[in-house]
Amino acid sequence: MARSVDGENAEFSREDREFVFQWNHENAPRGCVGYWCEWCHFSSMHRHYFEVDHIIPVAKAAQYGVSADFVRSIDNACVLCKGCNGSKSDRDYPRYGVGLAFRAPNQNLTWGERRAPALDFDEMVQMAKRKGRYRLRG
Repeated sequence: MARSVDGENAEFSREDREFVFQWNHENAPRGCVGYWCEWCHFSSMHRHYFEVDHIIPVAKAAQYGVSADFVRSIDNACVLCKGCNGSKSDRDYPRYGVGLAFRAPNQNLTWGERRAPALDFDEMVQMAKRKGRYRLRG
């Protein structure tokens, strides 16, 4: 079932998703190769690691006073890795350290200052302990 704003579909069309992916691939910042996460800067040539997401979440459209037309427009689209997108939910931004740049540093093709440092073991344990609490939040 598609998400909606004021009874109108708020999902991106297939053509818009393709356009956003193409733009992301062609306009990668220096240091990113192929597709890249606009939050954690994970970069890969494989598109299956990424998803097109709403910048302003569908659930908060009324709070920000935006219409369904804006929510589903490419102006409200960004490309996030699956880790960042999964942690975002109806929050305005993903939580720090959950993106693939941190969880899969050996697969990250980004180089230089954009490359996120991998989380150490203690940080990973703390994130795992908090994960259940975030999932229960509705």
